[in-house]
Amino acid sequence: MKIKIITKAAIAALVVLFSGSMIAKVTSVKSEGKWGRKLDKEPFTVALFFEEMKGMDKAQKKEVNNLESMFKQISRDDFYRDGSVGFAKVNVAREKLSQLDDQFGISRLPAFVLFKNGQPVRDRMNRIATLSGLANKAQLKSFIDTYLKKEINEYIDKRHERLRRRSEEREYRRDYYPGAYWYGGYPGYYWGYPHYGFGYGFGRGGYYW
Repeated sequence: MKIKIITKAAIAALVVLFSGSMIAKVTSVKSEGKWGRKLDKEPFTVALFFEEMKGMDKAQKKEVNNLESMFKQISRDDFYRDGSVGFAKVNVAREKLSQLDDQFGISRLPAFVLFKNGQPVRDRMNRIATLSGLANKAQLKSFIDTYLKKEINEYIDKRHERLRRRSEEREYRRDYYPGAYWYGGYPGYYWGYPHYGFGYGFGRGGYYW
């Protein structure tokens, strides 16, 4: 049996191959139903609660646009993509979402809240961890990493291990596979390498190995 060494490079290639469904992107939540589905979909979620209403002046619109742009940039971070971290923005000015911020004790907008397995992440005082105000990219990244970096790393390690095992199984199936042959005018079948393995066939005297 050949020994296949699965290198880090091979695992990285698999991560890229299977990362299409894991690429983080910002989801715009428009209803509580969609909000619930978003939390159930990813192991981790970073939520931006903000308020964008009609009649806002140019300065206010610029603040909101800059905040959303920064949020989108953070969502493209390779570490968060690899860790299947979801990003959601919630405009509480929408009638269907107007009470959602109250559920998490948000008193100042904009605000960022973290979720793990659908539940809000809490600080040492058992309060919902919240980052309020017009945070910049570095502040938001620090906030996420403070509460979730360890868990995200553990998630990535486990997923890489699953990919490594999947790669090994694929190599095994490629080297050990069923086949057919013709010997002495009679068909036979085998399971193993193309040139050796074990198998059986049928002949005039019955069957043989």
